[in-house]
Amino acid sequence: MPDLKLRALAARLVSEEAKELEIGVSLLWYLTHSDADFFISAKEISDHMQDLGIRSGVNSSRLKSNLAKHPDVVRGRAAGTFRIKTGRSVPYETKYGDLRSPERIPVPDNFLPSSISLGGRKHLDSLRREINGTYEFGLYNSCAVMCRRLMECLLIEAFDFSGNKAAITGGDGNIVGLNDILAKAKSGSHVKLSRNAPRVVDRVKESGDAAAHSRHYITSQRDIEDLNPGFRQLISELASLANLQK
Repeated sequence: MPDLKLRALAARLVSEEAKELEIGVSLLWYLTHSDADFFISAKEISDHMQDLGIRSGVNSSRLKSNLAKHPDVVRGRAAGTFRIKTGRSVPYETKYGDLRSPERIPVPDNFLPSSISLGGRKHLDSLRREINGTYEFGLYNSCAVMCRRLMECLLIEAFDFSGNKAAITGGDGNIVGLNDILAKAKSGSHVKLSRNAPRVVDRVKESGDAAAHSRHYITSQRDIEDLNPGFRQLISELASLANLQK
């Protein structure tokens, strides 16, 4: 699977409706600009176009000929290989350098959609992004832990909004652990969970705990996917209880 930053570059090139040679040179910049000794062939560039879903059926011989004529490209010693010229990276850095920042890399929201409002709270939206990113790229242990964390954060927000934060605050002034928060939530005395919510919170907690603490268990894609649709419904419910559904 192509790395996140390369996929982000591909998405940008598609959105710009870039021409074939422009795509080829931009990919060449991304793949070679950080290593002055690295060269890549036109065939490898065309394969990247195919793998990234930018272009299919690229004529690598034609691309090779066009790259050889491009003013920003230099040939390598090995026949048919190229790299971006030293000193010619600036325009590409200016145009696409922002994609190196992890915060700018687009992450699909296939697991926990952005249509579920979290009130615009930056830390909650950041957790949602991590959940979707770790799910998208197969980091399922991390995904399970982040699901548990977002649930816990929203439970605390719900207690706080209802005026019952003291119920989950220990004698030392700190918020109690998730087990105690869940016990208070399930009692119905402080926040009103729907009938199915207690079952879902237990599953999310169990999944997150196993991912974080089990010595031998490895969370699978099926484990994460089995959390839905309950997890989405739970997050929507907790966001509503916390008055974040705006």
